[in-house]
Amino acid sequence: MRTIQLAVCTAVVLTIAGLAQMARAIQLPGTAHPRVADASDDFEDPAWTYIYNPPKSSMNASGNGNLPAGFSTAGYLHEGTFYSRFVEDTWRGQPEVVQRTTSIVANGTGALELATFDTGDGSFTDAISWQQYPALDNTIAVAGNTALPSASMASSSYHLYVPPPSTWSANYPFWNFAYIGTDKNQDGYTGASDDVPDWIGVYFYTEAGSPYLAWETGSDLTGEYAFNTRLLSDNDAGWWTLGFSTDTDKSYAMFAHRGLAPLTMADLLGTYDDVDYFFGDFVGNFQIRHSLATMGPSWVIDDLDFFAEVPVVPEPASLALLGLSLCGALMRPPPPPSRKPPRPP
Repeated sequence: MRTIQLAVCTAVVLTIAGLAQMARAIQLPGTAHPRVADASDDFEDPAWTYIYNPPKSSMNASGNGNLPAGFSTAGYLHEGTFYSRFVEDTWRGQPEVVQRTTSIVANGTGALELATFDTGDGSFTDAISWQQYPALDNTIAVAGNTALPSASMASSSYHLYVPPPSTWSANYPFWNFAYIGTDKNQDGYTGASDDVPDWIGVYFYTEAGSPYLAWETGSDLTGEYAFNTRLLSDNDAGWWTLGFSTDTDKSYAMFAHRGLAPLTMADLLGTYDDVDYFFGDFVGNFQIRHSLATMGPSWVIDDLDFFAEVPVVPEPASLALLGLSLCGALMRPPPPPSRKPPRPP
């Protein structure tokens, strides 16, 4: 009897320990560090504007960055240097519509509206980069990139208005991702062949005419990989809440649910493991796609929050370099092996 009791007690202890480990290993966005106000945006400022600086960039299609790049007037000053919070992704070019809207909002009076169309330049995907790292002091230089170690326990969350899937025309109408790096041999990430770069994120996409929410799970170290999907319908249009976090165990966790309620562990989609670094920015950029020569539906972002260690003085940089050096897409590595489904060009 005592043997049975001991076995039961041991099982209970191990179960509790396992749950505690799980709770430690996966943090809810916003629970480890305070909100970084300089990098975050609730779009409540009526003066929020975006300077397009046409023509838009198309490095991927024409090899022309068409600088100066577009940028938002929303940002912050430090020692006389302005840091824009959003800049044009000079690899793909910015959407045709990047503006503050008051007609579709999650909270308050303003939100960020994105919309685009097929311009015929060969670049079917447009994007803006959300710049978080200029506000931090715990980034490091890795293989020529500005990187944030996964152990920093950074996180982010935002509300996303998803238009009815019946209005989507492209196979990847909206996606955002992190550009991650894994130091496979744990000898320092140099960008060499033993180091594994990858793009990990959450997508709204279509396949064979059906709309899905999709996300990636697996390990960048072992090469294990899964592309997970959840079937959607027009009933899933409206506001969603998305979140991302990392922890000391090098896991990158992704969360999502319909509605505006705070995220909980029940909203965990999955994790991508063995991540050492986040390059460019923790959430790299927001990309939208529309394959018709008409204006596509509006995707709207609100309450965009970034959580990290308390920000301090960023390194000075000129505004002219913002669209070039701080768009992670310019340093895009060769696409990963064919273990992943096709990505937009």
